[in-house]
Amino acid sequence: MGVISEDGQWEWNGSEWIPYTSTGNSETIQPEITVNKSHKKECIFTLKTQMETRHIVIKQKGGLGIGFAMTIDNSEPMKLGTKGLFSKSVSKVGLFGFKSETIHNLASDLEDVLVTIYWKNGLASNSLYKVEFSKKDIHFDFVHDI
Repeated sequence: MGVISEDGQWEWNGSEWIPYTSTGNSETIQPEITVNKSHKKECIFTLKTQMETRHIVIKQKGGLGIGFAMTIDNSEPMKLGTKGLFSKSVSKVGLFGFKSETIHNLASDLEDVLVTIYWKNGLASNSLYKVEFSKKDIHFDFVHDI
C-alpha cells in the first residue's frame, strides 16, 4: 500500500495519486450469533463480535403474557412487544401475529442493530415464533425461527 493523503481520499502508488478505496482490515470478523436456548417463552443468544462477547436474553414478561423484554449481559430489561393500542413499536402480522422492532446497540462495535421479534397472541400468554437481528450496512442478518 502507498502513502495515503491527509484527507484520506487519495493514495500515492509510486507514480501518481489515485482515488483511495479502503479494503478494510482483512482480519475483520463478521458478528456471529449462537442460539443457546430456543423456546416460545424465552430465547437466549450469544453474540460474538470482533471486540466482545455478549449474552442476549429475550423472554416473556410477567405471567400473563403482557409482552417481551430483552436483556444484554443481565442489564436492565428493555421492553419489546408490549401489547396495547398505543404501542408504536408493535404492528400486526397476519391474523393472530404481531411484530415489534427496535434499534439497539448490541455491542461497542455493533451499533444501531434492528432487533425484530415476532409472536402470536394466545389466550393466557404470547408465544415467540421468530427473532431477527440485522444491520444492513455491514450485511449482518440473523434470523431464528422457533
